[in-house]
Amino acid sequence: MRLDADSAADVVELDDDSLSLHLHYGSATIRVRNPEVLRGFELSTPQATIHLQETGRMRIDAGRHQDTTVVNVFDGAASVDGGGS
Repeated sequence: MRLDADSAADVVELDDDSLSLHLHYGSATIRVRNPEVLRGFELSTPQATIHLQETGRMRIDAGRHQDTTVVNVFDGAASVDGGGS
């Protein structure tokens, strides 16, 4: 996970079976190479929850515009649960 300089994120849960992150605002680039990590990986923002469906790379922008989360998947696939489109 890489964050830009104007970002705030927390590790919500970290153990052998899960990794749960929360991006309060800003931009994060996530890369997951190990398929075993996918089952327990979750990234949430104030507007959405993102799960990777396949190994790959994505960028999440949260709060750049009021009440929005933008998810760009560069490699792999992801599901986004939240209001809006």
